Amino acid sequence: MMDTIFSMGNNVEVCCLLEQLKSAKEHIEITIDTVEEERRKGLATIASAALILRCLDEGLYPSWDAQNMKSVRLAEKLGYEFDHEYTAYEVSMEYRTH
Repeated sequence: MMDTIFSMGNNVEVCCLLEQLKSAKEHIEITIDTVEEERRKGLATIASAALILRCLDEGLYPSWDAQNMKSVRLAEKLGYEFDHEYTAYEVSMEYRTH
């Protein structure tokens, strides 16, 4: 379930998934997407930094799972450190059975 929890002007939305971990600690999985015509303006950096600060204020762990190298660079700019690479698969909505 994806919910927009932070939004700013210029068509930038920060979406996240909040889930309960087995250790009973809450975290948030951050996903960033900026519409193409608004990219390269620093908006994702600003929105991400604000969301991360909000998470920390609310006692949430802001988890960042980069899908591509642009996301890796943004995460590193925000203080995250690269841990390891892994293979991920994406399922097209047209092939979903439920």
